[in-house]
Amino acid sequence: MRDPGTGELMNQLRWQPWTPPGAWQPYPTVFELAHRAGVHAAQVSSPTFANTPLTKVALSGGSFHGRLSGEERMDVAAEQLAAADRSLVYTYYAEVDGAGHRFGVDSDTWRGQLMYVDRLVQRLAEQLPPRSALYVTADHGMVDIPFDEQHRIDFDEDWELRAGVALLGGEGRARHVYAVPGAAGDVLTCWREVLGEQFWVASRDEAIAAGWFGPSVDERVHQRLGDVIAAARDDVLLIASEREPRESAMVGNHGSLTPPSSSSRCSKYAPESPPAPTPLPKGARPPMPELVFFCGTMDCGKSTLALQIEHNRSARGLVGMIFTRNDRAGEGKLSSRLGLVTDAVEVGDGADLYAHLVDHLSQGRRADYVIADEAQFLAPQQIDQLARVVDDLELDVYAFGITTDFRSKLFPGSQRLVELADRVEVLQVEALCWCGARATHNARTAGGVMVVEGAQVVVGDVTGAADEVGYEVLCRRHHRRRMTAATSGAGTLSPDVLPVSSG
Repeated sequence: MRDPGTGELMNQLRWQPWTPPGAWQPYPTVFELAHRAGVHAAQVSSPTFANTPLTKVALSGGSFHGRLSGEERMDVAAEQLAAADRSLVYTYYAEVDGAGHRFGVDSDTWRGQLMYVDRLVQRLAEQLPPRSALYVTADHGMVDIPFDEQHRIDFDEDWELRAGVALLGGEGRARHVYAVPGAAGDVLTCWREVLGEQFWVASRDEAIAAGWFGPSVDERVHQRLGDVIAAARDDVLLIASEREPRESAMVGNHGSLTPPSSSSRCSKYAPESPPAPTPLPKGARPPMPELVFFCGTMDCGKSTLALQIEHNRSARGLVGMIFTRNDRAGEGKLSSRLGLVTDAVEVGDGADLYAHLVDHLSQGRRADYVIADEAQFLAPQQIDQLARVVDDLELDVYAFGITTDFRSKLFPGSQRLVELADRVEVLQVEALCWCGARATHNARTAGGVMVVEGAQVVVGDVTGAADEVGYEVLCRRHHRRRMTAATSGAGTLSPDVLPVSSG
Protein backbone atom coordinates (compact mmCIF):
# COMPACT_ATOMS: atom_id res chain seq x y z
CA MET A 1 0.00 0.00 0.00
CA ARG A 2 1.28 3.49 -0.77
CA ASP A 3 2.05 5.87 2.07
CA PRO A 4 0.64 9.25 0.95
CA GLY A 5 3.13 11.02 3.18
CA THR A 6 6.21 9.59 1.47
CA GLY A 7 4.83 8.39 -1.86
CA GLU A 8 6.52 5.01 -1.27
CA LEU A 9 5.05 1.53 -1.00
CA MET A 10 4.54 0.51 2.60
CA ASN A 11 4.96 -3.22 3.41
CA GLN A 12 2.78 -3.69 6.49
CA LEU A 13 4.22 -7.11 7.34
CA ARG A 14 7.87 -6.04 7.28
CA TRP A 15 7.00 -2.40 8.10
CA GLN A 16 9.28 -1.02 5.43
CA PRO A 17 9.97 1.79 4.97
CA TRP A 18 9.56 2.84 8.58
CA THR A 19 6.36 4.68 9.45
CA PRO A 20 5.30 5.56 13.04
CA PRO A 21 2.73 2.87 13.96
CA GLY A 22 0.51 5.32 15.82
CA ALA A 23 0.32 7.61 12.81
CA TRP A 24 -0.49 4.75 10.44
CA GLN A 25 -3.27 3.32 12.65
CA PRO A 26 -4.41 5.80 15.36
CA TYR A 27 -7.56 4.03 16.53
CA PRO A 28 -7.80 1.89 19.70
CA THR A 29 -7.66 -1.85 19.15
CA VAL A 30 -10.21 -4.33 20.46
CA PHE A 31 -7.77 -5.23 23.23
CA GLU A 32 -7.33 -1.60 24.26
CA LEU A 33 -11.10 -1.13 24.39
CA ALA A 34 -11.42 -4.29 26.47
CA HIS A 35 -8.70 -3.09 28.82
CA ARG A 36 -10.47 0.23 29.32
CA ALA A 37 -13.72 -1.59 30.08
CA GLY A 38 -12.08 -3.60 32.83
CA VAL A 39 -11.72 -6.80 30.83
CA HIS A 40 -8.50 -8.74 31.32
CA ALA A 41 -6.92 -8.86 27.85
CA ALA A 42 -4.00 -11.07 26.83
CA GLN A 43 -2.29 -12.34 23.68
CA VAL A 44 -0.36 -15.59 23.38
CA SER A 45 1.75 -16.00 20.29
CA SER A 46 5.27 -16.52 18.99
CA PRO A 47 7.89 -14.41 20.81
CA THR A 48 8.98 -13.01 17.44
CA PHE A 49 5.74 -11.03 17.24
CA ALA A 50 6.10 -9.40 20.66
CA ASN A 51 7.19 -5.92 19.65
CA THR A 52 6.60 -5.74 15.92
CA PRO A 53 4.92 -2.62 14.51
CA LEU A 54 2.12 -4.76 13.08
CA THR A 55 1.38 -6.11 16.56
CA LYS A 56 1.33 -2.57 17.92
CA VAL A 57 -1.15 -1.24 15.37
CA ALA A 58 -3.47 -4.26 15.27
CA LEU A 59 -3.19 -6.02 18.63
CA SER A 60 -1.87 -3.60 21.24
CA GLY A 61 -3.53 -3.60 24.64
CA GLY A 62 -3.36 -6.06 27.52
CA SER A 63 -0.40 -8.35 28.11
CA PHE A 64 1.68 -10.29 25.57
CA HIS A 65 2.92 -13.81 26.33
CA GLY A 66 5.44 -15.23 23.87
CA ARG A 67 5.78 -19.02 23.71
CA LEU A 68 7.59 -21.10 21.09
CA SER A 69 5.59 -24.32 21.15
CA GLY A 70 1.92 -24.58 20.29
CA GLU A 71 1.26 -26.65 23.40
CA GLU A 72 2.71 -23.96 25.65
CA ARG A 73 0.59 -21.33 23.94
CA MET A 74 -2.59 -23.29 24.64
CA ASP A 75 -1.66 -23.80 28.30
CA VAL A 76 -0.86 -20.12 28.81
CA ALA A 77 -4.04 -19.11 26.97
CA ALA A 78 -6.09 -21.23 29.38
CA GLU A 79 -4.29 -19.70 32.37
CA GLN A 80 -4.94 -16.18 31.12
CA LEU A 81 -8.59 -16.91 30.44
CA ALA A 82 -9.07 -18.07 34.02
CA ALA A 83 -7.10 -15.16 35.48
CA ALA A 84 -10.14 -12.89 35.87
CA ASP A 85 -13.92 -12.98 35.84
CA ARG A 86 -13.96 -11.26 32.46
CA SER A 87 -11.17 -12.11 30.04
CA LEU A 88 -10.40 -11.76 26.35
CA VAL A 89 -7.51 -13.97 25.20
CA TYR A 90 -6.15 -14.17 21.66
CA THR A 91 -3.75 -16.89 20.56
CA TYR A 92 -2.19 -17.24 17.12
CA TYR A 93 -0.50 -20.07 15.23
CA ALA A 94 1.08 -19.04 11.90
CA GLU A 95 2.46 -22.32 10.57
CA VAL A 96 -0.73 -23.39 8.76
CA ASP A 97 -0.51 -20.24 6.65
CA GLY A 98 3.21 -20.75 6.06
CA ALA A 99 2.76 -24.35 4.93
CA GLY A 100 -0.01 -23.30 2.56
CA HIS A 101 2.13 -20.63 0.91
CA ARG A 102 5.12 -22.94 0.50
CA PHE A 103 3.51 -26.29 -0.32
CA GLY A 104 -0.10 -25.46 -1.13
CA VAL A 105 -3.36 -26.32 0.58
CA ASP A 106 -3.56 -29.60 -1.34
CA SER A 107 -0.32 -30.88 0.21
CA ASP A 108 0.26 -33.43 2.95
CA THR A 109 2.40 -30.85 4.76
CA TRP A 110 -0.51 -28.41 4.98
CA ARG A 111 -2.93 -31.14 6.06
CA GLY A 112 -0.44 -32.24 8.72
CA GLN A 113 -0.34 -28.70 10.12
CA LEU A 114 -4.13 -28.61 10.16
CA MET A 115 -4.22 -31.87 12.13
CA TYR A 116 -1.74 -30.42 14.60
CA VAL A 117 -3.93 -27.34 15.08
CA ASP A 118 -6.86 -29.66 15.72
CA ARG A 119 -4.92 -31.25 18.59
CA LEU A 120 -3.99 -27.81 19.94
CA VAL A 121 -7.63 -26.75 19.91
CA GLN A 122 -8.57 -29.91 21.80
CA ARG A 123 -5.84 -29.23 24.36
CA LEU A 124 -7.15 -25.71 24.95
CA ALA A 125 -10.80 -26.78 24.99
CA GLU A 126 -10.11 -29.31 27.75
CA GLN A 127 -8.75 -26.53 29.98
CA LEU A 128 -11.48 -23.93 29.46
CA PRO A 129 -12.99 -22.57 32.67
CA PRO A 130 -16.78 -22.45 33.11
CA ARG A 131 -18.73 -19.67 31.38
CA SER A 132 -16.10 -19.34 28.65
CA ALA A 133 -16.20 -19.83 24.90
CA LEU A 134 -13.52 -20.76 22.37
CA TYR A 135 -13.72 -19.42 18.82
CA VAL A 136 -11.46 -21.01 16.20
CA THR A 137 -11.05 -19.25 12.88
CA ALA A 138 -8.63 -18.17 10.16
CA ASP A 139 -8.15 -14.67 8.84
CA HIS A 140 -8.47 -15.74 5.20
CA GLY A 141 -8.73 -18.64 2.78
CA MET A 142 -6.13 -19.78 0.24
CA VAL A 143 -5.97 -20.98 -3.37
CA ASP A 144 -3.27 -23.09 -5.08
CA ILE A 145 -2.20 -21.51 -8.39
CA PRO A 146 -0.57 -23.67 -11.11
CA PHE A 147 2.84 -22.62 -12.43
CA ASP A 148 2.02 -21.76 -16.03
CA GLU A 149 1.50 -18.61 -18.10
CA GLN A 150 -2.26 -19.11 -18.25
CA HIS A 151 -2.61 -18.90 -14.46
CA ARG A 152 0.36 -16.64 -13.63
CA ILE A 153 0.45 -13.30 -15.43
CA ASP A 154 3.81 -11.55 -14.96
CA PHE A 155 3.51 -7.79 -14.57
CA ASP A 156 7.27 -7.35 -15.00
CA GLU A 157 7.09 -8.91 -18.47
CA ASP A 158 3.92 -7.21 -19.74
CA TRP A 159 4.60 -3.72 -21.15
CA GLU A 160 0.88 -2.93 -21.53
CA LEU A 161 0.19 -3.48 -17.84
CA ARG A 162 3.29 -1.49 -16.88
CA ALA A 163 2.37 1.54 -19.00
CA GLY A 164 1.51 4.56 -16.85
CA VAL A 165 2.09 2.66 -13.59
CA ALA A 166 4.30 4.30 -10.98
CA LEU A 167 3.94 1.67 -8.24
CA LEU A 168 2.47 -1.83 -7.98
CA GLY A 169 1.15 -2.74 -4.52
CA GLY A 170 -1.04 -5.37 -2.93
CA GLU A 171 -0.45 -9.04 -3.68
CA GLY A 172 -0.94 -11.42 -6.58
CA ARG A 173 -4.70 -11.85 -6.30
CA ALA A 174 -5.53 -8.33 -5.08
CA ARG A 175 -3.42 -5.61 -6.69
CA HIS A 176 -3.31 -1.90 -5.89
CA VAL A 177 -2.08 0.00 -8.93
CA TYR A 178 -0.74 3.54 -8.51
CA ALA A 179 -0.66 5.52 -11.73
CA VAL A 180 1.67 8.33 -12.69
CA PRO A 181 -0.07 11.71 -12.35
CA GLY A 182 -2.85 12.09 -14.90
CA ALA A 183 -2.74 8.49 -16.13
CA ALA A 184 -5.25 6.80 -13.79
CA GLY A 185 -8.04 6.71 -16.38
CA ASP A 186 -5.81 5.23 -19.08
CA VAL A 187 -4.40 2.62 -16.69
CA LEU A 188 -7.94 1.60 -15.67
CA THR A 189 -8.98 1.15 -19.31
CA CYS A 190 -5.82 -0.77 -20.23
CA TRP A 191 -6.00 -3.16 -17.27
CA ARG A 192 -9.63 -3.96 -18.00
CA GLU A 193 -8.79 -4.77 -21.61
CA VAL A 194 -5.68 -6.85 -20.87
CA LEU A 195 -7.03 -8.82 -17.90
CA GLY A 196 -10.52 -9.29 -19.29
CA GLU A 197 -12.79 -11.62 -17.33
CA GLN A 198 -9.97 -13.02 -15.22
CA PHE A 199 -10.04 -10.04 -12.82
CA TRP A 200 -12.49 -7.54 -11.43
CA VAL A 201 -10.86 -4.19 -12.24
CA ALA A 202 -12.21 -1.03 -10.60
CA SER A 203 -11.19 2.50 -9.86
CA ARG A 204 -10.60 3.46 -6.24
CA ASP A 205 -13.98 5.20 -5.97
CA GLU A 206 -15.78 2.29 -7.64
CA ALA A 207 -14.23 -0.23 -5.24
CA ILE A 208 -15.16 1.86 -2.21
CA ALA A 209 -18.72 2.34 -3.46
CA ALA A 210 -19.03 -1.41 -4.05
CA GLY A 211 -18.11 -2.07 -0.41
CA TRP A 212 -14.84 -3.88 -1.11
CA PHE A 213 -13.34 -2.27 1.99
CA GLY A 214 -16.39 -2.29 4.23
CA PRO A 215 -19.32 0.09 4.73
CA SER A 216 -17.12 3.16 5.26
CA VAL A 217 -13.52 4.09 4.55
CA ASP A 218 -11.51 6.58 6.60
CA GLU A 219 -10.14 9.43 4.52
CA ARG A 220 -6.58 8.48 5.50
CA VAL A 221 -7.12 4.96 4.20
CA HIS A 222 -8.83 6.33 1.09
CA GLN A 223 -5.57 7.99 0.08
CA ARG A 224 -3.61 4.77 0.53
CA LEU A 225 -5.70 2.69 -1.84
CA GLY A 226 -4.65 2.17 -5.43
CA ASP A 227 -5.90 4.39 -8.24
CA VAL A 228 -6.88 1.10 -9.87
CA ILE A 229 -7.65 -2.09 -7.93
CA ALA A 230 -7.64 -5.55 -9.54
CA ALA A 231 -9.09 -8.62 -7.77
CA ALA A 232 -8.80 -12.11 -9.27
CA ARG A 233 -12.01 -13.85 -10.34
CA ASP A 234 -10.49 -17.23 -11.22
CA ASP A 235 -7.53 -19.37 -10.15
CA VAL A 236 -5.16 -16.77 -11.52
CA LEU A 237 -2.29 -14.72 -10.14
CA LEU A 238 -0.72 -11.43 -11.19
CA ILE A 239 2.91 -11.89 -10.15
CA ALA A 240 5.90 -9.55 -10.39
CA SER A 241 8.82 -11.94 -10.85
CA GLU A 242 11.59 -9.32 -10.71
CA ARG A 243 10.44 -7.08 -7.86
CA GLU A 244 8.71 -9.85 -5.84
CA PRO A 245 10.64 -13.09 -6.52
CA ARG A 246 9.75 -14.74 -3.21
CA GLU A 247 6.03 -13.99 -3.36
CA SER A 248 5.90 -14.95 -7.04
CA ALA A 249 7.14 -18.46 -6.18
CA MET A 250 4.42 -19.24 -3.62
CA VAL A 251 2.10 -22.17 -4.32
CA GLY A 252 -0.81 -21.12 -2.12
CA ASN A 253 -2.07 -17.54 -2.37
CA HIS A 254 -4.79 -15.50 -0.71
CA GLY A 255 -6.55 -12.26 -1.51
CA SER A 256 -9.48 -11.31 -3.76
CA LEU A 257 -13.23 -11.64 -3.26
CA THR A 258 -13.81 -15.25 -4.34
CA PRO A 259 -15.19 -17.63 -1.68
CA PRO A 260 -12.05 -19.82 -1.49
CA SER A 261 -10.00 -16.70 -0.72
CA SER A 262 -12.31 -14.63 1.43
CA SER A 263 -14.30 -17.27 3.29
CA SER A 264 -13.12 -18.80 6.54
CA ARG A 265 -15.26 -20.64 9.03
CA CYS A 266 -15.56 -19.73 12.67
CA SER A 267 -16.23 -22.61 15.05
CA LYS A 268 -17.40 -22.08 18.60
CA TYR A 269 -16.92 -24.41 21.54
CA ALA A 270 -18.19 -23.76 25.06
CA PRO A 271 -17.65 -26.11 28.00
CA GLU A 272 -20.68 -27.50 29.72
CA SER A 273 -22.21 -24.70 31.70
CA PRO A 274 -23.39 -24.96 35.32
CA PRO A 275 -27.13 -25.42 35.87
CA ALA A 276 -29.19 -22.45 34.79
CA PRO A 277 -30.39 -20.22 37.63
CA THR A 278 -34.01 -20.41 38.72
CA PRO A 279 -36.09 -18.18 36.44
CA LEU A 280 -37.19 -14.90 37.94
CA PRO A 281 -40.89 -14.46 38.72
CA LYS A 282 -42.90 -12.87 35.94
CA GLY A 283 -42.29 -9.14 35.84
CA ALA A 284 -39.27 -9.33 38.14
CA ARG A 285 -35.94 -7.85 37.09
CA PRO A 286 -32.50 -9.27 37.85
CA PRO A 287 -30.58 -7.39 40.52
CA MET A 288 -28.53 -4.56 39.09
CA PRO A 289 -25.34 -3.16 40.60
CA GLU A 290 -25.95 -0.11 42.78
CA LEU A 291 -24.25 2.92 44.21
CA VAL A 292 -25.45 3.00 47.83
CA PHE A 293 -24.67 5.87 50.20
CA PHE A 294 -24.79 4.95 53.91
CA CYS A 295 -24.80 8.19 55.88
CA GLY A 296 -25.26 9.52 59.36
CA THR A 297 -23.53 11.56 62.02
CA MET A 298 -20.28 10.60 63.65
CA ASP A 299 -20.49 7.67 66.08
CA CYS A 300 -23.41 6.06 64.20
CA GLY A 301 -21.40 3.00 63.11
CA LYS A 302 -20.68 3.78 59.46
CA SER A 303 -17.19 2.28 59.41
CA THR A 304 -18.36 -0.67 61.50
CA LEU A 305 -21.02 -1.43 58.89
CA ALA A 306 -18.43 -1.06 56.11
CA LEU A 307 -16.22 -3.61 57.85
CA GLN A 308 -19.21 -5.92 58.38
CA ILE A 309 -20.09 -5.79 54.67
CA GLU A 310 -16.47 -6.55 53.79
CA HIS A 311 -16.40 -9.47 56.25
CA ASN A 312 -19.67 -11.01 55.01
CA ARG A 313 -18.67 -10.87 51.36
CA SER A 314 -15.12 -12.06 51.82
CA ALA A 315 -16.49 -15.02 53.82
CA ARG A 316 -18.40 -16.01 50.67
CA GLY A 317 -15.28 -15.91 48.52
CA LEU A 318 -15.84 -12.43 47.09
CA VAL A 319 -13.01 -9.93 46.77
CA GLY A 320 -13.52 -6.24 47.46
CA MET A 321 -11.66 -3.05 46.67
CA ILE A 322 -11.67 -0.73 49.69
CA PHE A 323 -11.01 3.00 49.37
CA THR A 324 -10.66 5.42 52.26
CA ARG A 325 -9.33 8.86 53.05
CA ASN A 326 -8.19 10.51 56.27
CA ASP A 327 -9.09 7.54 58.48
CA ARG A 328 -8.28 8.00 62.17
CA ALA A 329 -6.16 4.81 62.13
CA GLY A 330 -3.73 6.24 59.59
CA GLU A 331 -3.09 6.16 55.88
CA GLY A 332 -4.34 3.10 54.01
CA LYS A 333 -6.56 1.84 56.86
CA LEU A 334 -10.28 1.41 57.37
CA SER A 335 -11.10 1.33 61.08
CA SER A 336 -14.09 1.59 63.38
CA ARG A 337 -14.43 2.88 66.91
CA LEU A 338 -14.89 -0.73 68.04
CA GLY A 339 -11.22 -1.35 67.31
CA LEU A 340 -11.73 -3.25 64.04
CA VAL A 341 -9.32 -2.41 61.24
CA THR A 342 -8.42 -3.59 57.74
CA ASP A 343 -6.17 -2.44 54.93
CA ALA A 344 -7.49 -0.05 52.31
CA VAL A 345 -6.35 2.08 49.40
CA GLU A 346 -5.69 5.66 50.51
CA VAL A 347 -7.28 8.08 48.04
CA GLY A 348 -5.18 11.12 47.27
CA ASP A 349 -6.06 14.41 45.62
CA GLY A 350 -6.70 13.89 41.93
CA ALA A 351 -6.81 10.09 42.18
CA ASP A 352 -8.98 8.43 39.52
CA LEU A 353 -10.91 5.65 41.24
CA TYR A 354 -12.36 4.27 38.00
CA ALA A 355 -8.92 4.11 36.36
CA HIS A 356 -7.55 2.41 39.50
CA LEU A 357 -10.21 -0.31 39.22
CA VAL A 358 -9.65 -0.77 35.49
CA ASP A 359 -5.89 -1.10 36.00
CA HIS A 360 -6.45 -3.56 38.86
CA LEU A 361 -8.77 -5.74 36.77
CA SER A 362 -6.56 -5.53 33.69
CA GLN A 363 -3.74 -7.14 35.64
CA GLY A 364 -5.89 -10.22 36.13
CA ARG A 365 -6.88 -9.41 39.71
CA ARG A 366 -10.42 -9.56 41.06
CA ALA A 367 -12.80 -6.98 42.41
CA ASP A 368 -16.38 -8.08 43.04
CA TYR A 369 -17.52 -4.96 44.90
CA VAL A 370 -16.20 -1.60 46.10
CA ILE A 371 -16.31 0.03 49.54
CA ALA A 372 -15.53 3.74 49.91
CA ASP A 373 -15.28 4.89 53.52
CA GLU A 374 -14.96 8.52 54.62
CA ALA A 375 -16.62 9.32 51.29
CA GLN A 376 -17.42 12.85 52.40
CA PHE A 377 -13.73 13.66 51.88
CA LEU A 378 -13.79 12.57 48.22
CA ALA A 379 -13.99 15.17 45.48
CA PRO A 380 -17.23 15.36 43.45
CA GLN A 381 -15.43 14.05 40.36
CA GLN A 382 -14.29 11.03 42.37
CA ILE A 383 -17.93 10.33 43.25
CA ASP A 384 -18.66 10.50 39.51
CA GLN A 385 -15.93 7.91 39.01
CA LEU A 386 -17.59 5.61 41.55
CA ALA A 387 -20.86 5.94 39.64
CA ARG A 388 -19.02 4.98 36.47
CA VAL A 389 -17.65 1.89 38.24
CA VAL A 390 -21.26 0.83 38.85
CA ASP A 391 -22.46 1.61 35.32
CA ASP A 392 -19.49 0.49 33.22
CA LEU A 393 -17.80 -2.19 35.34
CA GLU A 394 -21.07 -3.45 36.85
CA LEU A 395 -19.76 -3.56 40.42
CA ASP A 396 -21.71 -2.66 43.55
CA VAL A 397 -20.28 0.39 45.31
CA TYR A 398 -20.99 0.99 49.00
CA ALA A 399 -20.06 4.50 50.12
CA PHE A 400 -20.00 5.54 53.78
CA GLY A 401 -19.76 9.07 55.11
CA ILE A 402 -21.20 11.91 57.11
CA THR A 403 -23.30 14.39 55.20
CA THR A 404 -22.55 17.73 56.88
CA ASP A 405 -19.51 19.36 58.41
CA PHE A 406 -19.17 21.18 61.75
CA ARG A 407 -20.94 24.21 60.22
CA SER A 408 -23.92 22.07 59.13
CA LYS A 409 -22.85 22.53 55.50
CA LEU A 410 -22.88 19.61 53.07
CA PHE A 411 -19.53 18.12 52.20
CA PRO A 412 -19.09 18.35 48.39
CA GLY A 413 -18.50 14.60 48.20
CA SER A 414 -21.63 13.84 50.23
CA GLN A 415 -23.69 16.26 48.17
CA ARG A 416 -22.63 14.53 44.97
CA LEU A 417 -23.45 11.14 46.48
CA VAL A 418 -26.95 12.31 47.38
CA GLU A 419 -27.34 13.45 43.77
CA LEU A 420 -26.05 10.25 42.15
CA ALA A 421 -26.69 7.36 44.53
CA ASP A 422 -29.24 4.70 43.62
CA ARG A 423 -30.09 4.50 47.31
CA VAL A 424 -29.34 6.69 50.31
CA GLU A 425 -29.53 4.79 53.59
CA VAL A 426 -29.57 6.71 56.87
CA LEU A 427 -28.02 4.45 59.49
CA GLN A 428 -30.37 3.44 62.26
CA VAL A 429 -27.79 3.30 65.07
CA GLU A 430 -28.48 6.55 66.93
CA ALA A 431 -25.58 8.62 68.14
CA LEU A 432 -26.42 10.55 71.30
CA CYS A 433 -25.78 14.13 72.31
CA TRP A 434 -24.28 14.69 75.76
CA CYS A 435 -27.81 15.50 76.93
CA GLY A 436 -29.09 12.06 75.92
CA ALA A 437 -31.12 13.26 72.94
CA ARG A 438 -30.57 11.94 69.42
CA ALA A 439 -27.48 13.55 67.91
CA THR A 440 -28.06 15.08 64.48
CA HIS A 441 -25.12 17.47 64.02
CA ASN A 442 -21.34 17.23 63.99
CA ALA A 443 -19.38 19.81 65.96
CA ARG A 444 -15.71 20.73 65.90
CA THR A 445 -14.16 21.68 69.22
CA ALA A 446 -10.94 23.34 70.29
CA GLY A 447 -10.15 22.89 73.95
CA GLY A 448 -13.70 21.63 74.40
CA VAL A 449 -15.22 24.80 72.96
CA MET A 450 -17.27 24.55 69.77
CA VAL A 451 -15.84 26.43 66.78
CA VAL A 452 -17.70 27.42 63.62
CA GLU A 453 -14.87 28.84 61.51
CA GLY A 454 -11.93 27.20 59.76
CA ALA A 455 -11.15 24.73 57.01
CA GLN A 456 -13.82 22.17 56.24
CA VAL A 457 -11.48 19.21 56.74
CA VAL A 458 -9.25 19.08 59.80
CA VAL A 459 -8.33 15.62 60.99
CA GLY A 460 -9.10 15.17 64.66
CA ASP A 461 -10.91 12.74 66.94
CA VAL A 462 -13.35 12.56 69.82
CA THR A 463 -10.78 11.36 72.36
CA GLY A 464 -8.00 13.93 72.07
CA ALA A 465 -6.64 16.09 74.85
CA ALA A 466 -8.70 19.06 76.00
CA ASP A 467 -6.61 21.62 74.12
CA GLU A 468 -6.62 19.71 70.82
CA VAL A 469 -8.97 19.90 67.85
CA GLY A 470 -11.70 17.34 68.31
CA TYR A 471 -15.19 16.42 67.15
CA GLU A 472 -18.41 15.81 69.01
CA VAL A 473 -21.97 14.94 68.03
CA LEU A 474 -24.75 17.18 69.32
CA CYS A 475 -28.49 17.48 69.06
CA ARG A 476 -29.72 20.39 67.00
CA ARG A 477 -30.64 22.47 70.04
CA HIS A 478 -27.20 22.27 71.63
CA HIS A 479 -25.48 22.69 68.27
CA ARG A 480 -27.39 25.92 67.77
CA ARG A 481 -26.42 27.04 71.28
CA ARG A 482 -22.82 25.87 70.75
CA MET A 483 -23.03 23.94 74.00
CA THR A 484 -20.61 21.00 74.12
CA ALA A 485 -20.19 18.36 76.79
CA ALA A 486 -17.20 20.25 78.18
CA THR A 487 -18.89 23.64 78.33
CA SER A 488 -22.02 22.12 79.85
CA GLY A 489 -20.04 20.33 82.52
CA ALA A 490 -21.76 17.06 81.65
CA GLY A 491 -18.72 15.22 80.33
CA THR A 492 -18.80 12.61 77.62
CA LEU A 493 -21.42 9.90 77.78
CA SER A 494 -19.54 7.41 75.64
CA PRO A 495 -16.49 5.38 76.70
CA ASP A 496 -13.07 5.80 75.14
CA VAL A 497 -12.35 4.12 71.85
CA LEU A 498 -11.13 0.56 72.07
CA PRO A 499 -7.45 0.16 71.12
CA VAL A 500 -7.01 -0.09 67.35
CA SER A 501 -4.63 -2.83 66.32
CA SER A 502 -3.46 -3.77 62.86
CA GLY A 503 -2.74 -7.29 64.01
